[in-house]
Amino acid sequence: MQEHNVNSASEVLARHVREYLAELAGRGKSDGTIADHARGIRVLVRFWYAENYLAAPLLIQIPKVGKKRLLSLDADNLNRVINACDNPRDKAIVMMMADSGLRRSEICNLNWSDIDMQSGLLRVKKGDGA
Repeated sequence: MQEHNVNSASEVLARHVREYLAELAGRGKSDGTIADHARGIRVLVRFWYAENYLAAPLLIQIPKVGKKRLLSLDADNLNRVINACDNPRDKAIVMMMADSGLRRSEICNLNWSDIDMQSGLLRVKKGDGA
């Protein structure tokens, strides 16, 4: 902000925030990183307004984050992976992932106690198992 001769919160303008976010984009930062910075700035600006450092609230637009498409296998590639499995356990894991859409970490967190053979239900712990 010193480059723009901004020395106090009361001198910050929405244009300064837009310029900063554009600078991040110019440095190749990801959409998610830029949106995170925008959210942080918006929180700070709201605090400054609530504490009377700013005379009027600044409207900070959060940039849209592009949706990432997850890689997937078509039927031919899935069959290649299944046929490349050396043992029934690996084949079962690949087929479970393909049939259920479970992630690698979710498969790794499975225990025998998570399987109900009577009902065919499986209890899945999301992410790190928490």
